Amino acid sequence: MKKNSRKILIYEDGSDVIDRYERLLAGKSFHVSKIRDEPLSGCRWDDSVSFLISRYTEEVRTLIPFQYEIPVLFILPDPPPEEEPSGEYICGVLDESSSDWVILNTVKRTLKDLDSRRGEGISDEVSSRLAEETYKELLDGMNESVWVIDFQGHIIDVNKIAEKMLGYSRSELFAKGLFGIDGKLTRGDITRIIVSLKEDKIQVFETIHVARDGTEIPVEISSSIIRYHGELAVLSIARDIHERKVAEKLLREQLEKDELVVKAMHHRIKNNLATVANLLSLQARISGKGEVQSVLNEAVSRVRCIGLLYNKLLETSGYEGISVETYFSGIINSLLDIYPEMGKLSISLNMESIVLEEKYLFPLGVIVEELFTNIFKYGYPGDARGEVVFTGRKEGNQVILMLKDDGHPMENRGDGQDQKGFGMMIVNLLCKQIKGDYRQSSEGGNSREIRFTPL
Repeated sequence: MKKNSRKILIYEDGSDVIDRYERLLAGKSFHVSKIRDEPLSGCRWDDSVSFLISRYTEEVRTLIPFQYEIPVLFILPDPPPEEEPSGEYICGVLDESSSDWVILNTVKRTLKDLDSRRGEGISDEVSSRLAEETYKELLDGMNESVWVIDFQGHIIDVNKIAEKMLGYSRSELFAKGLFGIDGKLTRGDITRIIVSLKEDKIQVFETIHVARDGTEIPVEISSSIIRYHGELAVLSIARDIHERKVAEKLLREQLEKDELVVKAMHHRIKNNLATVANLLSLQARISGKGEVQSVLNEAVSRVRCIGLLYNKLLETSGYEGISVETYFSGIINSLLDIYPEMGKLSISLNMESIVLEEKYLFPLGVIVEELFTNIFKYGYPGDARGEVVFTGRKEGNQVILMLKDDGHPMENRGDGQDQKGFGMMIVNLLCKQIKGDYRQSSEGGNSREIRFTPL
């Protein structure tokens, strides 16, 4: 590979980033020399020296006399300078985390500026030839397919990687034009992309390039506006993303398989819970009246509540969440099947649009089932009628559920205000599980409030 005549001086400080710049630029055929522990004012500067690369440290601040005229100076901010050094030179501030593409393009712009300064005293022909050589070295030194096109979609220049990737020579690519190698975008699509480009923006999109042998190569294009030989043009860097597309396809297929496994698991759990609920319901019917039947019916209600959640999960796609209104209404209807005499009550469900994940829905479903069961069992004995209102709203990130009824005061009920019953113990434990707060009161009617913040 032909050695670039421009010389780069690097101030060696033993850091990895300086070594990285040396390897990168030397690998792109630039002549790189290192200096260390010597005042730069003692160096002989000539036209073959293009620029100096150094980190901005106190040591370098002492060694480099900024008033000395250096053709070009790159400074790696470590730490970032409070103010840009003064001096008659071009100063490019680079980030240590800059990608190779950014580094090489910074070199390209700097060389172009330097050629412009030096070109003031040379002929247009020589200046043009130097600029052309600089562009070719930079384009051919890149690892990606690079295209320079005009605003009509004609190809002005390509690098060797583009020729190798598609199997066409430069002259053949010029003849085919951009529209002749794109296998996805229409002429109108390409025109719209070119027209929408901004001078200070990079536009990224995906398309397909078709090689000479018909192979379709998925590519990711990064396009921006540049000046090419004094005229505005579009620089496009095409990265082959075939391997990424294959990986994405495999990932999608694996996710689809995993989703089928999860669906099958939910379906089996739902069926098993239904079997348990039916067995408990049968046992309750043959046990006769009394405390045993009441306990078994409560167990049936809890199992059905859990089964309802899995049924709702099977109906949703992606398992991203379920509407609490839909879920809670299903629980209430299931309880009315066990306590049909409660159909005499006026039950209102007023929920804002709240969607929660399974980890919150399961404990909340059991809590709601327990609270409604207590209302049905103890709040309205005999033929007593009344109204039950269940509301849900969001305040900022917090979810607030409020259940109110106008039945017997809670302190006079079997569940008791002391919250020592088994059902209320479940309510308090599950509220702690979701890091929520449970409160109840009998002032002005019975009310129960649950507050929690979904993460």
